[in-house]
Amino acid sequence: MTALELFNSQNFTKRKGGLVLLLNTNHSCGILDTADKEYFSLIINAHHHSHMDTMFHKVRIQKNPTFDHNNFVCVFTKGGLKSESIVGIGSTLKATPNRDPLIIKRNKVLHFLRFSVGYDMSYKKIELLKTPTCKQCGCGVTHETSHIDHTGELEFRHIANNFIDDVGLQGFTLEEFPGNLDFVTNGNIVDAWKIHHEEVAELQLLCVKCNLTKTKGW
Repeated sequence: MTALELFNSQNFTKRKGGLVLLLNTNHSCGILDTADKEYFSLIINAHHHSHMDTMFHKVRIQKNPTFDHNNFVCVFTKGGLKSESIVGIGSTLKATPNRDPLIIKRNKVLHFLRFSVGYDMSYKKIELLKTPTCKQCGCGVTHETSHIDHTGELEFRHIANNFIDDVGLQGFTLEEFPGNLDFVTNGNIVDAWKIHHEEVAELQLLCVKCNLTKTKGW
């Protein structure tokens, strides 16, 4: 049975298995129908602590261009506010990890590199919000209704993977911390990465809809 066939069945175990397959396979993008969306909501409300009281209106399957799984892009209401964003449920549904130790390490390093420039990108977002319009569609945006996006020839995954290749994957030392993130403990490499990202990254301000539906490059 395909992922969608499993997910559309009436058996609870098969449906959850189908949802896991949708997370872990390069399934073509699509929107879950009403019954599927309601089942998705039940799973997330029951097992994802930060979304226990979230009402999901629309769930779209979108390929993650950096890692070997899909994203669930959701329109939802939480705390009275309607939002659209990627709901990270990999740990909830136990996303299947790649068993190649080099790929596992590269993915952990990529996660940390993105995390490590988060504050810098937040400050850049504040600067870009001085002209509060989406670069793609021109609509007005606020801090809550906008995302900061890598644009130009190199997107984040290209910049980060090129940096890893320049340093050499073996040069990164990882230490496990509580939670889902391993930290790179080579301070000199982390400092060099932050400088490199600041020099190379071209950033733009997009509304949530334009960023989440943006066609990724190579």
